[in-house]
Amino acid sequence: MKRLLGLLAVLLLASGVGWAQTVQELRLGDLARKVRAERAGRNLSKVPVFTNETLPSGGDGVSFVGTSRAAAATEGGEEGAAGGTAAAGGEKEKCDEACWRGKFRDKRGQITAAQGDLDILQREFNLARTQYYQDPNQAMRDQYSNTTAGGRELQQLQQRITDKQAQILRLQQELSGLEDQLRREGGNPGWARP
Repeated sequence: MKRLLGLLAVLLLASGVGWAQTVQELRLGDLARKVRAERAGRNLSKVPVFTNETLPSGGDGVSFVGTSRAAAATEGGEEGAAGGTAAAGGEKEKCDEACWRGKFRDKRGQITAAQGDLDILQREFNLARTQYYQDPNQAMRDQYSNTTAGGRELQQLQQRITDKQAQILRLQQELSGLEDQLRREGGNPGWARP
């Protein structure tokens, strides 16, 4: 008798869950139909469509969201040199405070991102190095094999860590070189501070 009541209770719960799911699916279906109807009612004739032929080549056409000021200044300088609007004698434009601060901000951002990647790689290395064996013979075999806990994967992770450390060192040297360039060009040393 208890078994029959238990089975009946399970069947009632399962049918209730199925009914609730059907109601939710109906609501989601209604919502999807409503969104499709709204999209169909839009007037898309005013939306600009760019192709290779209609892409504006001037500086005030399509904006590229996310490009840094230094990259935009570099692209602008190349266009200016090509158009013949660069200063006489081929001299570079003098960089102002905003330009210098942007360069330093970008370089520090690259260093921070590389340090975050290095931290993740070191964590992965430590996880891959962890062994879960009671038998020391098995742990030693695993350490020198090509499995997850040893061998090739650990060597690859160690190489990636070494490469990332070299990249961070190179970026820090570039930052130092940027500070030297700021001094040579007579800029305010305070522009290098964050």
